[in-house]
Amino acid sequence: MLNECDDVSVDDIGEHQKHTDGQTALHWCVALGDNYLPMLSLLIRLGASPTAKNKENVTSMMYAIEFKNEAAMEEMVKGVKPQQLRLDYQDKEGRTHLHYAILHNRQDYAMRFIEMGHDPQMEDDNHETPLFLALRAAMPDLLTYLLQNVDSFSVQQAPFHNGSVMVAERIQWLEFATDEQARTECIRLFQKRLDEVCFRPEETEKKRAKPTVKKMKLAPSAPLRSRSIGNASALRSRSIGGRIPGK
Repeated sequence: MLNECDDVSVDDIGEHQKHTDGQTALHWCVALGDNYLPMLSLLIRLGASPTAKNKENVTSMMYAIEFKNEAAMEEMVKGVKPQQLRLDYQDKEGRTHLHYAILHNRQDYAMRFIEMGHDPQMEDDNHETPLFLALRAAMPDLLTYLLQNVDSFSVQQAPFHNGSVMVAERIQWLEFATDEQARTECIRLFQKRLDEVCFRPEETEKKRAKPTVKKMKLAPSAPLRSRSIGNASALRSRSIGGRIPGK
């Protein structure tokens, strides 16, 4: 009952313009703001899930990020064990809680979700990964973590380089990513990891080294059998005995 959606279709929730065809009580509390925080806390204690979806596949935690309701987010994270949260849930566009955190400029939430066990490699329906978004959002701390903890294939498949060199013109920075120093640092970090992936020193040295020529080992000769020795002696005797005297 606590996680069931109602059938109320609205285009405005409190002061937010947001269409939904139905949502849970927890969604309402998050959207309506601080005055409903006591009710939200009660729902959490009774067992309401912060990652239950509404009819648009959006969770209450996603609402808290989108509507900038920090108090609600803290209450939900504090009141529920991480293993009870479905952080891998995706909305209708395939975006996870990690996608939401990055897209709404909450690097702190993103790092926290990863600590709670969020998969950092999930991509949305447009094949956008948290790694790509972290660069576009100019988030150096998050990008540093992701570069060292995602598959190197993700680094190679990023659309921001030509295979070995970063191309800044290809980066579509998010609207809030205006810090030039952070942008430069993110490009540097990505280039460094790209160099490690594309030009591994140990592999280069192996290729340059001359191949070791192995000496062919000859199989040892098979020992002569005693019967063979006897036969050979007999043949020699018959040969000697058959010689013509005087010749």
